[in-house]
Amino acid sequence: MEIALLLVNGESLVVVEVKSTLRVDDVRDLLDDLKTFPRFFPEYQGYRLFGAVATLNFNESSERYAYRQGLFVLTMDRQGLITLRNDKAFRPLDFITSEYIEIISPETPVKNQHTGL
Repeated sequence: MEIALLLVNGESLVVVEVKSTLRVDDVRDLLDDLKTFPRFFPEYQGYRLFGAVATLNFNESSERYAYRQGLFVLTMDRQGLITLRNDKAFRPLDFITSEYIEIISPETPVKNQHTGL
């Protein structure tokens, strides 16, 4: 297993595969790595596990396949900024629980548990 980048935040992890050009086989390899990740990294037991691909170039089929598998898709725009390609309908997959997660964005109103607002 080879991991290009491992991001840890609280109780969540993101394993990022970085390629200059992303192909469907690269996405499949990452999915295999995510399945075996807990065995190789037992110190992260109890964490949520997400995946992402980062690339300079991709074909439409590799981007679409990664998205449909619940992976974050990152690329660089013309100004040199990293761009998240996933749309607002995207739900990342927690590869530990096999559940798709609801993302709460800053624009999403959140109800107060005490007042119901």
